[in-house]
Amino acid sequence: MKKVEEKKAKDTGKEILTSNLLESGAMFTVTDKTKDTTFSPGSQGFVSFVRSVDESYQDVAKVLAVMTRRGKTGKARLMNATVCVPIFYVDHKGFEKLLPEEGARKYFMHIERETQLVSDIMEFSPLDFLGYACALSKRIKYMSDQCQHKKWPETKSHPINVLKKMPDYFEEDAESYLSKFTTPEFRENFIIEARRMTSALIRVHLQLDVARAETELHAAEFLLFVNKGEFIPKDAKDKKNEYEFTDDNSVLERTIKFHDQLKNDIDELYKNKRKKS
Repeated sequence: MKKVEEKKAKDTGKEILTSNLLESGAMFTVTDKTKDTTFSPGSQGFVSFVRSVDESYQDVAKVLAVMTRRGKTGKARLMNATVCVPIFYVDHKGFEKLLPEEGARKYFMHIERETQLVSDIMEFSPLDFLGYACALSKRIKYMSDQCQHKKWPETKSHPINVLKKMPDYFEEDAESYLSKFTTPEFRENFIIEARRMTSALIRVHLQLDVARAETELHAAEFLLFVNKGEFIPKDAKDKKNEYEFTDDNSVLERTIKFHDQLKNDIDELYKNKRKKS
């Protein structure tokens, strides 16, 4: 998966629309465009996995996240939340009409990737480590539930079990948990177990990544359809497209091509794993 993600990072920018569906474990910050009062601008969290596409808005996805702060000065927290984010976003009044109006969706937010000051998980701040680890634990539990032969540790003291449940009681004694469950030994045990379980569930892991790429692909196709006004009847007297947000359809076409290739690349990895199993 590393090569696929590197290709995606290199290709984003002016050439294609940048997806907001970040990979599991990615840290994000809520931007100033957000109107939601629960997670106001400056709030931070970690992505667990993409749950589904919104039932009414084809460019909006529901994402399970672990929030670590509310607002720019909020106290440390670990809170499970299903947030809504635009899959792609263009700052244009036509595009805004494709998104939920204020108050129409709980926890609707605009996010951007937050770059960690360090790349080594062992060096994450205590809160960032717990947010990251809780988010991955939630994803691993979901993958286990999708597996025919569930692979889940039975002991309550197992690091994956501890972190999966931590948001439920973190606020009771945040300082203690930030100290006890972020030691080098605990971090190392978590990393080893997370890798082991992900490896055991690799086919479900790849299925989730294929689903994320498909979500991005379908959203890009929808945006091209809308931007070109293909929904307007041919015999309509008024051909004005109130949703048009760019005069460069090639950007959308490249976005579609990229995510189609990404989906196929991950799908090929999945098929290869099935052959070997």
